[in-house]
Amino acid sequence: MGLNIEDEIKALNKRLKAGGTRVTIEKRKGILLLRGTFPPKKQSPKTQPYQQRLFLGFKASRAGLRAAEQQAKIISAQLELKTFKWSDWVPEKSSHTFHISQWIKNYEKHHWEKTEKNRKSIRTWNDSYMRAFSKFLDLNQPLTIEAILNAIATTKPDTKTRQIVCMGMIKLAKFADIKDIQKIPELKGNYSPTKVHPRNLPTDTEISTSVDNIKHPGWKWLVATLATYGLRSHECFHLDMSEFPVIRVLEGKTGERVVYPLYPEWSDRWNIGDIIHPPIKQDYLGNNSPGQRISRWFWDSKLSFKAYDLRHSYARRCFEFDIPTNRAAKLMGHSENIHCQVYRAWIDEGYYRAKFDLDIFGEDKPKAPNI
Repeated sequence: MGLNIEDEIKALNKRLKAGGTRVTIEKRKGILLLRGTFPPKKQSPKTQPYQQRLFLGFKASRAGLRAAEQQAKIISAQLELKTFKWSDWVPEKSSHTFHISQWIKNYEKHHWEKTEKNRKSIRTWNDSYMRAFSKFLDLNQPLTIEAILNAIATTKPDTKTRQIVCMGMIKLAKFADIKDIQKIPELKGNYSPTKVHPRNLPTDTEISTSVDNIKHPGWKWLVATLATYGLRSHECFHLDMSEFPVIRVLEGKTGERVVYPLYPEWSDRWNIGDIIHPPIKQDYLGNNSPGQRISRWFWDSKLSFKAYDLRHSYARRCFEFDIPTNRAAKLMGHSENIHCQVYRAWIDEGYYRAKFDLDIFGEDKPKAPNI
């Protein structure tokens, strides 16, 4: 029979208790740790001993259990003699011990120890954390609150980028026990998607003309797909076309969903059912995700709109097609609340005026009473 680690731990703790040992052994994610009443750590506001855990770093194996048992007896004796010191077992963190680059590596290791590594989580790491850490001016200097604040200052206030950078820096600063981290959220600003000023979205004629003029078949297919289905950039690489012109996004920010074309004519005009991916890598290495590569191509191609403008234009088209907000939100893969708060803000004044003109001056409007 194989090793039943839970039974082995129970038996070991029973022996330790019988011998008067003041700590017990636990397992967390395959790693052994000790639990007991320890004195407060140096940075703790508490003054009296209390229940804490000490990570041993031993794997939950027979060898690990043997080593953990020895450590438990030693630490128990130190607690009994009041000679236990945290610094003997857990090296104190100091922002001056490592350079920023090392702290980032340490934090990344810590992050993946508690986060499942998959395509979505890797994308989040690169788009949020690495995007924040890339703002450091010098990775070879010690990690200090001043270095963090200087990095944040490179971003524009009251923007989504500033918000993302501040959030990432707070996580890193807490991990490294940086002092005065309350200064970080003070710089976060007042960004909110609902406060973004409406941009001048491209007309559908501009979009159609631009797609027609793209020479490379892969990039033409991608831009046409973004325009017709309002997808997020990375979703173009995870599509099921078996019900074309209705498509199914297999992997997106909010999971799987079905999307209808707006306009259906575009899906046929540009042969979107015949998938031709552009020549870009679909990995998430460093600060260079597929979405960022696509955004850079839009910039380099000098198109009159950005990739995400096509998603906003699809949202505008939902309103123009009189698709109810709950169904429009379903097509776009977000909540109805987000759809109403964010995407209504992108609708041009011209759209509302055209609707009001029809409602107020149209032939079917209510007639004024005879006076």
